[in-house]
Amino acid sequence: MDSEPLVSVGIPCYNRPEGLRRTLECITGQTYKNLEIIVSDNCSPNPDVEKVGREFESKDLRVRYCRQSVDIGLFPNFQFLVEQATGTYFMWAADDDLLDENYIELLMEIHYKKEYSLVGANWNLESPSGIIKNLIDLPDVFWGEINPNYGALKLFLTTPHFKTSKQSLIYGIYNRDKLLEYFISKRQGFFPDLIDIGSDLIIIYAMICNGPVYVLNKKIWIHHIDYEVTELTLYGKLRKVLAIFRNILFKKKKYHHEINMYIREIKDLSEKCIDGSSERIMLYFYIALYKLKLKYWYYL
Repeated sequence: MDSEPLVSVGIPCYNRPEGLRRTLECITGQTYKNLEIIVSDNCSPNPDVEKVGREFESKDLRVRYCRQSVDIGLFPNFQFLVEQATGTYFMWAADDDLLDENYIELLMEIHYKKEYSLVGANWNLESPSGIIKNLIDLPDVFWGEINPNYGALKLFLTTPHFKTSKQSLIYGIYNRDKLLEYFISKRQGFFPDLIDIGSDLIIIYAMICNGPVYVLNKKIWIHHIDYEVTELTLYGKLRKVLAIFRNILFKKKKYHHEINMYIREIKDLSEKCIDGSSERIMLYFYIALYKLKLKYWYYL
């Protein structure tokens, strides 16, 4: 229905034509019809990616295919899609995920009830060996409404990362204006330029701090990952991100007192971390502290 708010769907893709086809079939087949669908091909060397994009563009007027002339990087490609979109609401869709046909409709029904910065839903993970079923249960604070307060954010952050893939919430539906505020504040220097790992979590935390956020406890999509879930996969990269955040947090002396109050708690919790990585739990808290520091970034 044209009376429904326009939802822009941005699909960043690279070199996976069959995955892109699967995602485009899911998105064009959604029960929610008022969609703007933008594909950003990050200069894929495989020509079949462009063939798939052009095919759907030719048969569905809602689809627009864009090809980058050079590889601009993963998250710059994500940002390009946000800036190209014109909808009141926006979502990213990975080029290999599988969504229930009413995914967008169900999440938009929640958006109608209140002004959320982000609405997401529970998911299944699919690795090369199939659906991963034995994930650690997420705490109750993760489901329903998450408000921008330290207690809720702390519980959210201390939930194990690799075994829950909670960063998958990035594929929910955003209030596009609030998402754009994040990218504007990032350009103004309030958010750092980081390597790709960890950027999805930073966006989620920015939405919580500019929230509330709502997460529907219903598994209505499958998130595909190209690796088996293991704590060792990203261990080295996480240590590098931790070092980056440590430097960022201590740049401004006026925040030292507030930060130091939480460092003791970070150290205590890192020793009790149930999945055994003190570096990971400290990374989460450094991110949380950075978000809290900038909670009122408009007035800095």
